Amino acid sequence: MPSVSSYEGMQVLSAADKPLGKVAHVLFHPSKPLAVGVEVVVPRLGYVVDRPRRYLPLAGLEREDGFLRYGGKKLPSRASSEKTLGLSWDETVIWVGQQVMTESGSPLGYVRDVVVSARGEVRKLKLSGGMTADAAIGRQEVIAEDVLGFDGKVVRVRDVAESEGLSGGLAAAAGKGSAYAKVGAERLAASAAAAGVTIAKTVRDSGVADKAKGALRSLGRIVKQATKPEDDG
Repeated sequence: MPSVSSYEGMQVLSAADKPLGKVAHVLFHPSKPLAVGVEVVVPRLGYVVDRPRRYLPLAGLEREDGFLRYGGKKLPSRASSEKTLGLSWDETVIWVGQQVMTESGSPLGYVRDVVVSARGEVRKLKLSGGMTADAAIGRQEVIAEDVLGFDGKVVRVRDVAESEGLSGGLAAAAGKGSAYAKVGAERLAASAAAAGVTIAKTVRDSGVADKAKGALRSLGRIVKQATKPEDDG
């Protein structure tokens, strides 16, 4: 199944293989976990003058080898696309970069990528808490059943997602025992230094065996680098 990141930058071709533009963003429904269209950057007029971006319903595109095929000869107008989809362009949401929170208000991080079906249904949400948090705790994935949608401010997921789906990171490298279990997913959204210190303390206090020590030393270097004062010179 394709991811949002794989759509970005893809060429859109007409039925006659004419280049119509490139995908800038995948656009989501204002409340449902559903990708509904793409924002297309149109080639400049005479290679100089910028033209307004277009809005294409995802259902009107076919994904082929390395590009997207639109069945018409030219891109539809914004009004036409909005009528076809039943949503205005302004109502749609770009999920990548949005904050993710549970139903009860715990922050889990930010949307790094989204895996969607050919029809746009969200199949998996990939989160990030920043470089240091990812290195310390691991990246989190939320399965489709736990993704609720956008609520006007953040992407909401079920509370169960807070304790599921972590992968990689130094905590996992040290062992998926109590250290792994104790790391709340909300800490992904903490600052880099805070996330590093938290996971280091969690692994130390949990009584993980000696195999964790190497991971802690590596983590210590990350935390040291993250908290190092900037050189004013």
